[in-house]
Amino acid sequence: MKFGKRADLDDNKFRCLAGAKHLIFNRMLSILQGADKEEKSKDGRQNKLGLENMLLMALA
Repeated sequence: MKFGKRADLDDNKFRCLAGAKHLIFNRMLSILQGADKEEKSKDGRQNKLGLENMLLMALA
């Protein structure tokens, strides 16, 4: 299940599926976005998956 479908779930169901609450997930995502922005400033190819989906895969 991709992030778009999971984002609509309530906090308890999201935590069961993703392993973290929405608040914690969003904090982790903001850290990853900052690191990704620094990495992409050096040039590089685009990711096939969005950061949200990559984070969900790492947590699962």
